[in-house]
Amino acid sequence: MRRTLLSLAVLGCTFSTLPAPAQRRQTALPGPPTVDRRVELLSIVARMADFKEYNDSSNRAYVKAIHAHFDPYRGHPVIGLAKMIRDSFGVGYDAVMAMAVHLSQPPNLQPLLPFTDSIPNPRWGSMAKRFADELRAFYAEAHCAEFFGQMQPMYDSALGRYNAIFDRLDVNWYQRFYGRAPKTTFHVVLGMGNGGGNYGPRVVFPGAREDAYAIEGVDSVDASGNPFFEEDWFLPTLVHEFNHSFVNYLSDLHRQALAGAGEVLFDSTKTIMARQAYTNWQTMENEALVRAAVVRYLMDHTDGGQPPMAELGVQVNRRGFFWLRDLVALLGRYETERTTFPTLESFMPEIVRFYDTLAPDIASYQRRLSDSSIRVVRMAPFQSGDTNVTPGIREISFTFDQPFFEGHFQFGPSRKGAPQYEFVGVSYSPDHKTIVLKVNLKPNTLYEMYTGGSFYISQKGFPAKRFDFTFRTGAQ
Repeated sequence: MRRTLLSLAVLGCTFSTLPAPAQRRQTALPGPPTVDRRVELLSIVARMADFKEYNDSSNRAYVKAIHAHFDPYRGHPVIGLAKMIRDSFGVGYDAVMAMAVHLSQPPNLQPLLPFTDSIPNPRWGSMAKRFADELRAFYAEAHCAEFFGQMQPMYDSALGRYNAIFDRLDVNWYQRFYGRAPKTTFHVVLGMGNGGGNYGPRVVFPGAREDAYAIEGVDSVDASGNPFFEEDWFLPTLVHEFNHSFVNYLSDLHRQALAGAGEVLFDSTKTIMARQAYTNWQTMENEALVRAAVVRYLMDHTDGGQPPMAELGVQVNRRGFFWLRDLVALLGRYETERTTFPTLESFMPEIVRFYDTLAPDIASYQRRLSDSSIRVVRMAPFQSGDTNVTPGIREISFTFDQPFFEGHFQFGPSRKGAPQYEFVGVSYSPDHKTIVLKVNLKPNTLYEMYTGGSFYISQKGFPAKRFDFTFRTGAQ
């Protein structure tokens, strides 16, 4: 389950419809979450075409139903075409969802805008119209309407659970923070077949009116197989996706001014960014500004699902945005100087200057991050290097020099080999400085392990230095 916060290396809603333009809501506030047949259809086609990112099986009951209904149609032309487009043009991830929202609701599945080199997404290129034609045929021939009708009770159940989180979203914060009302209609969509993938596609109509989507993947289920939604993950993710509609156009407006420093910064982070499908400096900077805005939202909302420093730590330590702490502070200055900067757009020259200062000083930023990491200062009831540890010991404690957030930890094999003990669980000290590893040890056995790393997050948002330890147990 992707949303788990630890890594242990020892082991009433209906489908959305697209109203006619005259009926479209004028408010920027999102309506109730939905399950969208276009999203489900594209996700199913991508699954049948073996797109890795659309083959998560966490939502077990739904995935089983998909295969039972659609496996006989794997030979349909749209599946082969999808494979070819993926292999030849790199279509996947967000490009799949971009196609979904640029089509009308089934069975028509007509383009909402004329397809171009960039619509629905540049990766579709000249293949978009052909794919949409084949998709329309697939919808009828694979009896998709029948499948979606059968799944409606499952959709309704998931939406009922998700609404408890959606109702916590402060939709008015966006206009307060950004200082403008977007020409945007927001849509919150559950991607029942998307696994852990979350996407934020948008459709920009003539006149700059925009439909923005927060498509949240479903990859967590309870013991009965029903989707459930962890607030400390889903609420910040929801906040994140809607920020894009206020942020992305800003880098377009200042593209020339941001490009130089952006390219330097991206070159230093491209490996970790590529793992998140961020392939250029502009996407990286959009993501950074969005993530900094999420932290500011959490600082304003004690019921935001996750402590702001924990969210900051995830983005800095695990996602590679090592400069985010300073960007969050810069947005704090923006919030205190709104008379001078009534909108974030008016503040963008300050953000340009921030990146111009950052680009030649990347090494020192990274060094400061490393120097601020928390450290293990005590291991008990024995020390690393001991050679006659009692195998009956059931707890090993590790005390750090600063408190950290519970639920964020990592134990794994040292460079010399895999661990051999049986992991039982963990507990924490009241001061949040000590983690207690509960284990079953074998006699006459050498153990070589490590803890620390980016999964730990101090209560100031910093990672932990890696701590390698080794010991050998004695006879029983």
